[in-house]
Amino acid sequence: MNYLSIGNPTDKISYAIFEDSKLRAYGDYQFKSTDEINKAMELERSIMGLILNYKIDFVLVKWLDYLRLKRSLALDLVSFRSIIRLACGKTNTIYLEVDNYGWSKYLLEKNKSKYKVDVINKAYDLNLKNDINLMKGNQETIADCIMLGEAMAHNRITSKPRQPIVYKWQNDFRD
Repeated sequence: MNYLSIGNPTDKISYAIFEDSKLRAYGDYQFKSTDEINKAMELERSIMGLILNYKIDFVLVKWLDYLRLKRSLALDLVSFRSIIRLACGKTNTIYLEVDNYGWSKYLLEKNKSKYKVDVINKAYDLNLKNDINLMKGNQETIADCIMLGEAMAHNRITSKPRQPIVYKWQNDFRD
């Protein structure tokens, strides 16, 4: 099984690719376009390119509770993820929103995000802090992608019952 895990930032693509249980590739991609339509097309093309080049079976993104996010960020994430779902549909790839909070907390022993990069560097013999191919300040997002892919590739995710989100649109049209 091949896994593509994608980070949460919506202004760029951060990813990690696992082939079975081995880290095959990681990286990031900054959009060249500034307008939203061209950015959406660029996102779809780049995700489809990764899926086809690496023969991806599962595309993973981290599960988020949209009700706890700022509205503007939630809207950006929903549109970003909708385009990823579209790319998955066109390539017959399974799209999953995975919650790996427990696994990443276990890896870090304490929930301190500043240690993520150090843990991933030691575990995979990488040097994310000095990797010249990565955008500055994107190392933690790449570490998140690697943790998400590792959790899925090593079958360390257990399911939790989730409360379905029911949007009451009637409340928006009050007098």
